[in-house]
Order: sequence, then structure tokens, then C-alpha cells
Amino acid sequence: MRKVKQIKSLEEELQKAQQKIAVLEEEKLNIKQQHKQFLNELEANLLHTIDQQEHVNGQHHNLEDLVLQIRQRFDEIQSLGQQSNQHSEQLVIKGNEIVSNYEKLASHTGYYLQIVEQNKVLMDNLELQMTNTATRMQELGEHSNTIREIVQVISDIANQTNLLALNASIEAARAGEHGKGFAVVAAEVGKLAESTRESTSTIDEVATTIQEKIQDAEQGTNENQETVQNSTKFNNKTVEILSEMNSIVENTKKITINVLEEINSQSNLTNQMVNDIYNTNDSFETIKQTLHKHIDDARVVDQQLASGINGINENAK
Repeated sequence: MRKVKQIKSLEEELQKAQQKIAVLEEEKLNIKQQHKQFLNELEANLLHTIDQQEHVNGQHHNLEDLVLQIRQRFDEIQSLGQQSNQHSEQLVIKGNEIVSNYEKLASHTGYYLQIVEQNKVLMDNLELQMTNTATRMQELGEHSNTIREIVQVISDIANQTNLLALNASIEAARAGEHGKGFAVVAAEVGKLAESTRESTSTIDEVATTIQEKIQDAEQGTNENQETVQNSTKFNNKTVEILSEMNSIVENTKKITINVLEEINSQSNLTNQMVNDIYNTNDSFETIKQTLHKHIDDARVVDQQLASGINGINENAK
């Protein structure tokens, strides 16, 4: 009876143990399922992380390509800046030559202006002298007319004297022997009157010739005076043009100098830009090296993640 109770007690304990084992098996199964689910989720997360890491690595490569492209563009800009700087230097050289030529042109223009102004003074003096000469020629013509009038008076007196000598000779002939001496004097007076008449005729011819020459000279003087006046007007116009040219040259010279200053300023800015770009190249190189290091580190992480996934798969089995 006692053994039956013991067996029954053992059966009850066995049944309880089997129930606990069943509970433990169920808990083990749940734990295993949870562990498997956790490993699956961890694997999925790791795979997703690897995908993200690969995507980031791809972006790193793209970023490296972009950095290289930007660096290439900066190199092109640097080259263009250097070319622009060279062209600016050439422009400065040409501009300085232009300024030098402007200075020479201004010097020559000023020299010609002085010559023309001196010529203007000479032409003004010549015009004044021509005016004075024309006045004197006119006065000389008037004196020549006066001489002709005087010669005409003398010629009239000579004619009257000759007539008186002729009358005296007639009266001396009537007087006979007593009029011989008077006849000689009358003859001499007649000769003197004839000589005077001939001289006055010659003087009149000379005076007429002189007056004609004076008129010709006066006409030539008037023409020369007109030429001098035209030349003076031309000189005045030339002075005006040269003065305007000199002003234009000076203004153009100032503008050219201002342009050269702007070119020098632009050249300095270009040099600064080229230097900045050159310094930026070092930064690009640093970025490139940093990206390479980051990519290498990312590869190590990828390998570690892959190793972790393999370990998870092994544990899941």
C-alpha cells in the first residue's frame, strides 16, 4: 500500500516534471523564435546598414569625382586668369607706348602751335607794313600828281617865255642895228625856253611812268595785303585747330592713363584670384585624401559588417 502511494506520488511528480518540461520546451521554443527573429532583424538592419554604407561609399566616389571636376574647373579658371594677366600686361605695355606717343604728339603739336603763333605775329606785322606801304604808295602817287601839275605850270611858263622870246626877236629885227644885242638875248631866252619845255616834257613822261609804276605797285600791294589777310585767317584757323588737337590729345592721354590704372587694378585682382585658386588646390588635395581615407575606413566597416552577418547566420543555424 505504501509502495502504491510512492508510485502514485512519483507519477504525480513525473507528471509535474513533464508539465514543467513542456513549459520549458515551449519557453525554449519561444526564446529560440525570438532569438531567430532578433537575429533576422539584426541581419536585416546590418544588410540595410551595408546598403546604406555602399550608397554612402558611392556618394563618396561621386563626391570625389565632383571635387576633381571642380578642381579641373578651378585649374581652367586659373589658366584663364594667367592668360588674362598676360594680356593685361601686354595691354599695359601697349598703353604706355600710346601714352608716350601722345606725349610726343602733344609736344609736336605744342611746337607747331608756337611756330604758327610766331608766324601769325609775323603775318600781322607784315600786314601792318603792307598797309603802311600802301598808304605811302598812295601818298607817293599824290606827290607824283603834284609834280606833274608843277611840270605843267613850268611847261606853260616855258611856252610863254618862248613866245615872248619870239616876239622880242621880231622887235629886235625891227630895231635894226640897235636891236642886235637884244636879239641875241632873245635867242638865248628862246633856247632856254625850248630846253625847259623839252625837260618838262621828259619830266612829265618820267612822272607819268612813275605814277603808272606806283599804281601797279599799289595794286600789287593791295593784292599782297589781301593775300596776307587770307594767310592770317588761315593761321588763325590753324591755331584754333592745333589748340583743339592739343586739348583732344591731353584728354585722350588722361583717359588712356585712367584705363591703364583700371587695367593695373584688374591685373592685381586677377593675380590675387590666381593665388587664391592656387591655394584652393591644396584644399582640394586635402579633401581628396580625406575622402580616400574615409572610403578605406568604410571598406573596413563593410568587411566587419559582413563578418558580423556571417556570424549571425552561423548562430542562427
